[in-house]
Amino acid sequence: MAKAPKKQAIAALDLKAALAQGTTAQVWYVQGEEQFLTQRCVEEIVSAALGGSSRSMAVEEFRGKNLKLGPLRDALQSVSMFAPQRIVVVHQADAIGDGATQDGLAEIVAAGVTSATLVVQALKLDGRRKLGKALAAHGLAVSCRPLYERHVAAFIKMEAARYKKRIDDGAVTFLMEMGGRRLGDLAGEVGKGAVAAGEEDVIKIEHVAGAADTRLDTVFEFLDAVGLRNGREALLGLDRLLESGVAPAAIAAALGRHIRTLMVARARNDEGMSAEEAARLAGSAVPFRLAPQLRLNSVPRLRSALMALLDVDSAVKGGRLPPRIVLERFVLRMTSSGQTSANPRRVR
Repeated sequence: MAKAPKKQAIAALDLKAALAQGTTAQVWYVQGEEQFLTQRCVEEIVSAALGGSSRSMAVEEFRGKNLKLGPLRDALQSVSMFAPQRIVVVHQADAIGDGATQDGLAEIVAAGVTSATLVVQALKLDGRRKLGKALAAHGLAVSCRPLYERHVAAFIKMEAARYKKRIDDGAVTFLMEMGGRRLGDLAGEVGKGAVAAGEEDVIKIEHVAGAADTRLDTVFEFLDAVGLRNGREALLGLDRLLESGVAPAAIAAALGRHIRTLMVARARNDEGMSAEEAARLAGSAVPFRLAPQLRLNSVPRLRSALMALLDVDSAVKGGRLPPRIVLERFVLRMTSSGQTSANPRRVR
């Protein structure tokens, strides 16, 4: 079986393909802040190592907070009668509070694991300490960082493939406008869409829209109100989203996608294309809802809004003001009177 380069981490979204191509390791290091991806990657590594054998008879799991070196060594040295090898998983290795235990795990990794597969999962380990150095030198790393927007779309398509289905671009856009980057929620909605699709090979927008969380309607109503420059309805929608638990960063991301789509559609509309066709080609999942918003928003106005949104995105992730106030101020700016369409008659 092929051995991947030790020094080069595998991106989380590339892991499934790498395993299918035969990539293997005796020690895996799954690290990153995206909890859903770390859990998924650990499961994929375990599944590949099992080779179809029963998990209950071959996998032993430990938690970093309560890790004891004796039982860990015993698990690594024991032989499985029901699987090609023993699989040992250490979850939350960054929670190992005892320095001696962490150093002991580092020594196990450095000495080499030969009769089992060891999977170490952590948010992040200090690369200057023994365990971080040992895993970097002797383990195959899988990086589970938060995904950029373009990678979220790829994630949604990969989730559809888990159900042996494809998902069309309209459905992908719809889910991204609803759920932002919360991967667990997106995976759940794709699963519902797959069920709704039944025997069909493609998950379509009507499948995900019909199965989706009620927050979807609130997201679209909020974005429509912003595009239509209805300040009262936009602020009410923002409040409903925040109260329902949608993350401020996800709301900022949804605003960014909506404004970019509006800007591209408005530019095409100015060139002579019909409003609804321009909205469709710009990537809107619901072009009939976007078209009326074009006459109220010129390209320069939308470009200015995108520049302002860069500051909003930074502020909601760690600014001095509460994220709610930051978003409210942006919404008020977007819906206030000011520069409107440079050519209102163009929209048709």
